[in-house]
Amino acid sequence: MSFMPLGSMQEPRPSDTVLALIEAALNSDFVAVRRLGTTLVRSLPEPDRVSTQERLTRLFRGAGGTRPPHAVAPLDVKTKSPLVEELPWPTGPLFLDDEDSQLLERFIAEAQAADELAGAGLAPRSNLLLVGPPGTGKTLTAGHIAARLGLPFHVARLDTIVSSLLGDTAKNIRGIFDFVQREQGLLFLDEIDAVAKQRDDARDIGELKRVVNTLLQGLDRLDHRCVVIAASNHGHLLDPAVWRRFPYRLTVDQPAAGLRASLWSHYLGLDPAEAPIADALAGMSDGLSGSDVAEIALAARRTAHLKRTKVSFTAIAGALLDCANGKFSLPTIGELDRDATLSLRRAVGERFDLTNGQLSALFSVTYEAVAKDARVKRAGGKRRSGLAQQSGAAADGAPTAGARDRRR
Repeated sequence: MSFMPLGSMQEPRPSDTVLALIEAALNSDFVAVRRLGTTLVRSLPEPDRVSTQERLTRLFRGAGGTRPPHAVAPLDVKTKSPLVEELPWPTGPLFLDDEDSQLLERFIAEAQAADELAGAGLAPRSNLLLVGPPGTGKTLTAGHIAARLGLPFHVARLDTIVSSLLGDTAKNIRGIFDFVQREQGLLFLDEIDAVAKQRDDARDIGELKRVVNTLLQGLDRLDHRCVVIAASNHGHLLDPAVWRRFPYRLTVDQPAAGLRASLWSHYLGLDPAEAPIADALAGMSDGLSGSDVAEIALAARRTAHLKRTKVSFTAIAGALLDCANGKFSLPTIGELDRDATLSLRRAVGERFDLTNGQLSALFSVTYEAVAKDARVKRAGGKRRSGLAQQSGAAADGAPTAGARDRRR
């Protein structure tokens, strides 16, 4: 299991980057200014890197002389609202398994060498399709790739550009592609299934076919320097021709247990010695997305910060028990009394397959206390089994011990 930082490939010497940055600025090569500025920030020591990256992002978003005068986002034909929004690059890590990380590294390497490959007659098609349920990190993945490439992160939420007026949706799509061709940024087409569904609907009067054709034409018109990433929650709905325009495809599923443990460790700031806690929380959060894990962990840390206490793993366990029972919830703020904590501990022990050591770490109790709970649970199970057998015997007509006593 690994995570993908903002920059993990070998970087050029800082002196070369500085000279290249000055040359790009003198030539008004604003895309190169962004890319080289990001490269310089990555060479800074760890304490300054994040804060400087945030300041650099604010400079890029506020123009700061790094954007050409025609960099105006396209507007919706009817509402005149922007069709494209530039988002800041993410500063946190992106967690991926090794196979997915290798695919993205190859995608980034080809996009970085687009001119070289084109000169050799091997121009890449830098199109990546991300498919998976909400909350699995599709937008985060696209933002990390934009940061690695040093490109503006242009986001078009396609579910918001669909118009009820005939022809307006196609016009909006053309406006988006004209913009990204001119600006040479990374275009993220969010919710692409809103405009790229299969063209086999017998009830369609032709508008769906026109919209999909416009999307395909826009993708085909982009040159080799353009990078396009699309995201869909429902990949099976996409038109086959749309799939063919994206040679790179990544299925983004709910995180597996090992990845969930890494997420809990990161967002809770756990030490390596607290790995049993991360493993326990990973086992309890099966079915949750990465964003769900982040929300629960960060909520617990905010509460601890405001109360000047340590993070309550007991409160997190309670939230995960609610999630397992079908109700998403955040950790409680108030402290549980002794009886409520004991009841929660036993409920968690019954609901999840945790070791006594994991329960001990989560609830800050001794191993012996947890073992006692297990003995009580086994004893209760035996009593219930005995009562069930007596009840079955009574139903079959055989007298129970109590009935025999009453007869006497």
